[in-house]
Amino acid sequence: MLEIKAAANLIAASDAILIAAGAGMGVDSGLPDFRGMGGLYNDYPPFAKLGKNYMEMT
Repeated sequence: MLEIKAAANLIAASDAILIAAGAGMGVDSGLPDFRGMGGLYNDYPPFAKLGKNYMEMT
């Protein structure tokens, strides 16, 4: 909890904030990527049920 308060204080005292995010950041948390095996690009659940991939549906 102390770390959260320290982070909140730093943010409150800042003039600006920069958030960097990328395609691979969520993968570490267990979110599927888009192009890898089992990724949304190839295996989007509603399309997979239809036997179609993302490119066939666009």
